[in-house]
Amino acid sequence: MTELADLQHYARFFITLLAVLDPFLAIPIYVGVTAQKSEESRLALARVVTLTVLAVLATSAIDRKSTRLNSSH
Repeated sequence: MTELADLQHYARFFITLLAVLDPFLAIPIYVGVTAQKSEESRLALARVVTLTVLAVLATSAIDRKSTRLNSSH
C-alpha cells in the first residue's frame, strides 16, 4: 500500500511540474524569440534559461524542505 501511495505522490508531483513548466508552450516561444539569432546566441539563451529554471526549482525544493522541517517542531 505504501508503494502505491509513493507512486501516486510522484505522479502528482510530475504532473504538477509539467503543468507549471509547460515545455510544449515554451518551445514555440523559444523558436519565435530566437528566429533571427545565430546558433551561438540560441545556445547561449538555452543555457541561461536552463540554469535559471534549475536554480528556481532547486531553491523552491530546498525552501519547501526547510519549511516542512521547521514546521514539524
